Amino acid sequence: MVSSALAEESLARRPTTDGLFGPATTATVWLLVKEPGIVAGLPLVAAVFAALDPAVVVDAAVADGDRVDTVPMEIARITGPARAILRGERTALNLLGGCPASRR
Repeated sequence: MVSSALAEESLARRPTTDGLFGPATTATVWLLVKEPGIVAGLPLVAAVFAALDPAVVVDAAVADGDRVDTVPMEIARITGPARAILRGERTALNLLGGCPASRR
């Protein structure tokens, strides 16, 4: 699932990523939820970034299946090479948002 989602997204790869960020540039992003619901798909998020670059670390603040009622809430922090994070962010968010349990 992750490899096919990444392949699909690579067709629309943003050429500015490599132009704006060098290979040594690192970044930290926070994954926030804006609506109450059940967290579902964090392992998919981690798998996306592991497939792109094993140096990306996904540190989950909640577990899959946890209910989030207080929003906005940080559910994960992602740290690593900026290029890998930017290449994977859309795929990761699409997979996370597409999990049926997240809409309950």
